[in-house]
Amino acid sequence: MSFIKKKLAKPSEVIQTSRMTKWIFFNEAVYMAIAVMITIIGFTWKSNVNREIDFGFVTLPLLAIAGIVAIVLVLVLCIFEWIPYITTELALTNARVIGKRGWIAIQVLDTQLQNVDNIQVRFTILGRLFNYGDLVVETRSDKHCYKRIGAPLKFQRAVNSRFEEVKKETQK
Repeated sequence: MSFIKKKLAKPSEVIQTSRMTKWIFFNEAVYMAIAVMITIIGFTWKSNVNREIDFGFVTLPLLAIAGIVAIVLVLVLCIFEWIPYITTELALTNARVIGKRGWIAIQVLDTQLQNVDNIQVRFTILGRLFNYGDLVVETRSDKHCYKRIGAPLKFQRAVNSRFEEVKKETQK
């Protein structure tokens, strides 16, 4: 069960949710492709430059060893990207904005909609192309930055339209 579902009060309903984009793994995918190509070349290229190293139980070409080490390093990088990916959540309910990021050191945003002063969206060039960016939620007391959120403008529009609806309801 997600953090946001645990945090919801009974009359609340989720209007909009958002998570980190899968595009955060793009760099690792490119690195992995390069590492796999190095490994394949290392196993197939026969040359004096590509010396073989004897481990006693197996003999491997030096370039293949470099490729295998690169693959392991890329997998470690993937883990470091995967942890924030699965631990970052944002939700807009009918009365609150709820957000969580982190695994061991958890940072939580749970504020009433009336206390949200501003929502900024920041894009990089790639973020603009692939529809992800940083979402900064400013409350009366704090700023919360959620990096590499998918479709941040959609979330921002949902918060703004819900804010206007709540404003009209309170004026009646």
